[in-house]
Amino acid sequence: MDKLSYDYMPPGRVDLAREPDFKLGSNSIRPSRRRVDADGGVQHILQRRVMQVLVALATSTSEVVSRRELVVRCWGGLSVSDDAVDRCIAQLRGLASNLPDSPFEVVTIPGVGYRLEPSAGSAPAPSPRRAYRPRMAVLPFNSLSPDPAQGHLAGGMVEEIVTSLSHFTTFEVISAGVGLFVGGRSLSPREAAREIGVDYLLEGSVRRDAERIRVTVHLIDSRTGAELWADRVEETGGDVFAVQDRVAERVAGALEALVEDIGLTSASKRAPADLDSYDLFLRALEQFRLSGKAPMLTGIDLLERALAIDPKFAVALGQSVICHRQVVDHDWSDDPEMFRSRGLAYADRALAAAPRDARVVAHIAAGVSGLDDTLDRALALAREAIALNPASAFVWLISGSLQLRAGEPDLAALHLERSLRLDPISNRSGFSRMYLASARFQQHRFEEALALFRTTTQRLPLSHAVLASLHGHLGDADAARQELAAFEAMDAGPMEKFVRIWFPAEPHKRLFLDGLGRATR
Repeated sequence: MDKLSYDYMPPGRVDLAREPDFKLGSNSIRPSRRRVDADGGVQHILQRRVMQVLVALATSTSEVVSRRELVVRCWGGLSVSDDAVDRCIAQLRGLASNLPDSPFEVVTIPGVGYRLEPSAGSAPAPSPRRAYRPRMAVLPFNSLSPDPAQGHLAGGMVEEIVTSLSHFTTFEVISAGVGLFVGGRSLSPREAAREIGVDYLLEGSVRRDAERIRVTVHLIDSRTGAELWADRVEETGGDVFAVQDRVAERVAGALEALVEDIGLTSASKRAPADLDSYDLFLRALEQFRLSGKAPMLTGIDLLERALAIDPKFAVALGQSVICHRQVVDHDWSDDPEMFRSRGLAYADRALAAAPRDARVVAHIAAGVSGLDDTLDRALALAREAIALNPASAFVWLISGSLQLRAGEPDLAALHLERSLRLDPISNRSGFSRMYLASARFQQHRFEEALALFRTTTQRLPLSHAVLASLHGHLGDADAARQELAAFEAMDAGPMEKFVRIWFPAEPHKRLFLDGLGRATR
């Protein structure tokens, strides 16, 4: 077959656990159960690969699905024999002949691929549009250790990084291995990664000298070859496996936010008519970061458009919960109960769509913190998100912010410091520093708080309000009044409500109000 164009980006790998049910004729296809329910209660259980191929054929946006795309979507681009694909196609044809009215047939297009074609009188196979997920291939790391026997360390490091990255659902990760066969040709890892349509390549090197291990990583744009990010991690200690865990966690934590930031930049350059559900989600995230009533309502509208395309886009559902909470927190609607009930409904939908997705669970935790009557559910969800993926800077950020709302600045600071260790440089890290500055303020560490605020570009109502009180305590009344005016200009709702949300403990409330009082005397 002809080589794939680098501009070609096949849909993501078929994940049966996340695929929605659909109909073929009168038959219900249930991917998550690998089951086909026919008329009369007859059930057919398909092998996992066979169901993946059926979903790939039914949901492809192309008229014809190439064998290569089937290998990418169903086998993750691994080297598979032609017989493996042929056996799946043969079993699907056998299934079609055993279903009432033979609702579809798999047509071979010689030299091209396959097409799922509805039989006469059958409803056409649906093509549910799913949110696109960026794809990353982790290439083999080079071993730079003087001792050749240390070569296993590089392989183990790659394995740990791939395992850590696999917990993130906003992008898809594969290991390129030491070499791949695609279309019967032996390719280098970099060639193979490009061939199977990944967006990013992660490559690196490992060097061990005595007790020191140094790991260097580079994130590469697979199509242009441009380096997007690089980092070096040095660890000491005799326990190699513990070092591998720490390095893998740090790399994974940094990449989570970095891939999102890169995608946001790309989405902002695309024409509105070309936006898919993932692009719309990223644009909504950009509006959320601006804060304020108008951006928040715009963000909610963008998320509604994303969910109209993909109703089970769990991360978009979770982000919508947070946006609805912001509207309720700041009194940005004349009908707050509508936003409260709608936000809680989105939370239920998100949990139903992705109950084991750490980022989604963290989104819901952050959202329901202002929609439920208490913080109990939010804090429990935050703990669950951490257990699901402790390598996620995002879940530690959310947990830290919730501990602030709960009046626990010491615990908040610990969680936010963990978030910053995992993600020290992305746009999202500014929120971690902002919340950490607020925790430092409540710990009476005023100079540290001010230094942290100066490192952030995020100026949310919380940062303006805390800075106003902070400057009051530091004796800078002019700066305090400027920050208080900025808070009021953001239409953040009444100060009394703000104090109830962010300073529930009486000592912290007195500290905050005392600083404001000094600023306004």
